[in-house]
Amino acid sequence: MIEAGFHEEKLEFPTGIAMSGYYTIRARNAVGYHDPLKVRALYIESGGESLIILSLDLIAVDLNLSNELRRKIERILGIPRTNILVTATHTHSGPEIGSLGILGDAMGLTLPLEIEELRIHIIEKAFVAIEKAVRKILPSKLYIWESSIQGLCANRIDPGKPQDPRVISLLIENVNRERSALINLACHPTVLGSDNRLYSNDFLFYLEQGLKGSIESLDSVVFVNGACGNLSTRFTRRESSYEEADRIGRSIASRIVEGYRFRTELKVLELMSLGKEIFIKLSNAFEKSFNSNHNELNLNALYGSPSSIPSKRAFAIALGIEIRGKLAKLLKERGAAYVEGEVNVMKASIGKNKCLTLVGIPGEAFAEHGIRIRSLVKCGLTIIAGYSNGYIGYLPAHGYEGEYETLISLVGVEGAEKLIWVIEDMLKNLLH
Repeated sequence: MIEAGFHEEKLEFPTGIAMSGYYTIRARNAVGYHDPLKVRALYIESGGESLIILSLDLIAVDLNLSNELRRKIERILGIPRTNILVTATHTHSGPEIGSLGILGDAMGLTLPLEIEELRIHIIEKAFVAIEKAVRKILPSKLYIWESSIQGLCANRIDPGKPQDPRVISLLIENVNRERSALINLACHPTVLGSDNRLYSNDFLFYLEQGLKGSIESLDSVVFVNGACGNLSTRFTRRESSYEEADRIGRSIASRIVEGYRFRTELKVLELMSLGKEIFIKLSNAFEKSFNSNHNELNLNALYGSPSSIPSKRAFAIALGIEIRGKLAKLLKERGAAYVEGEVNVMKASIGKNKCLTLVGIPGEAFAEHGIRIRSLVKCGLTIIAGYSNGYIGYLPAHGYEGEYETLISLVGVEGAEKLIWVIEDMLKNLLH
């Protein structure tokens, strides 16, 4: 039996500040809340080893923010920073806090004047959440099951290309029968469009409501978004609205609840974790000329009128070309050569030759990478946690050259491959 504690806190952001996401086609500030944005904390202890997962309803968590928070936890609570995963749900309807770094600068986003206050608030609330989770620690049971979001989320570049519909769910139930769930899926929470001006966790809010309404005594739901750099509801949603976010969120919840009947209890014997700082060279694509066919698109005509061009895909490619040009200029001006992040690998031994692993990736890995990482783990299931302990941008796979995500990737396909090699080595060291 493990010992576990969980707690969540509301993140309180002012209105009138810039919202994250849809940067190049959205010029708007938040006017209020549709649903609360939160930080959710999960603390697990077994055999003298502790693991922490902090999930924030933000578009990303940059390395500076993650490091500052983890240093505070390590200093005050004594939990090693390599045992702490700080991850973002990647909602596109939260406040802009500067987590995209130079990529955000190239996109021309407007940082709020109160940005330092916002970041301090996030760190303080996250620390309160984990501190209270640790105080509430009790002997607990851990259950696991799988389900699928096939047909509700798909490859947003080409629905015929690979996707990862697997959902891995964990349920922690303490001796007081209080429960918390960790839900790991891979899908951009972007049902709501660029016209939304209310803070929201998008379809994840309705997913949470659906689960809490179906699983008795479920106090909190910790979301861990996976390798979804090229996965979204673009081809599966009927419209961009709260009603559609409700439909998709509750549809996913119903599938998770259906799988809940077949949950299996895990007997955790040992917890282990590894963390590794990474430095990846910037893509050499910034030094190359752009595709002449793409340059023929009239960017001025495209802005503000995506419907006037042959497809949204062409619009996205045109935007990608413009952003990459600005990125190349900024990178040269600042003398940048590398991006920095951290990769985390955690393992729970659950029996002879059986395990549950978690891989934290500091960016937007494509589905192909998530599938590849999972194939490396033969002893059990693997949770992929994107947007974790840093943000180095898109991590594209082969076969997407010339697409928006690859055009604005700081590291390109080659850099993404190097990151996956690092993860492979870390998994080998942890699993053998």
